[in-house]
Amino acid sequence: MSNFPTIYEGIQSETGEETKEENLRRGEERLERRESQDRFEMASRSSSESEVPAEHSDSALPPPYVRSRLAGYLEAELRSFPGGDEITTASVPQWTWPRSACRLWIYLMVLEKCERGAIIAYETACRFNGFGPALYIMFKSEWRSLLHESPEDSMTIYYHLLAMRNEKGAVPPAFEISHSC
Repeated sequence: MSNFPTIYEGIQSETGEETKEENLRRGEERLERRESQDRFEMASRSSSESEVPAEHSDSALPPPYVRSRLAGYLEAELRSFPGGDEITTASVPQWTWPRSACRLWIYLMVLEKCERGAIIAYETACRFNGFGPALYIMFKSEWRSLLHESPEDSMTIYYHLLAMRNEKGAVPPAFEISHSC
């Protein structure tokens, strides 16, 4: 017997390789679709967890590691600026804060204090387009539109900021902010 493949064997091996490549592509497509579906399910679960926690059974919520991994990823993205690790919900929003610091503070407030989901907290924070002074200058109606999912949460954050405006670094003493509405 010859060590060289016959034409028939060559055709078989070429089509076999093509079949393997097609099967790999199909497998990759299935994997990509499955990953996409998993991301969609994780996002929809995170959105559903953002509702009032008492209204959902524990089975409707994703496992704790999913929530913390997603929240950790989004929080890390928002913290990626100098001094980002120092901001917490207990921090007094500073007049000199850049937009990124304000967004992180809003994210943490919506996530931890308002007990909303990580995705809603992230989307809310990303809708904020001002910097330090804007936190204190925004009217009730502007906070309502920012946190349209929950008027109660918007009012809570608004009044929290009003209570903090006399703290060190918040509103400079030379400014007088009057919210009459």
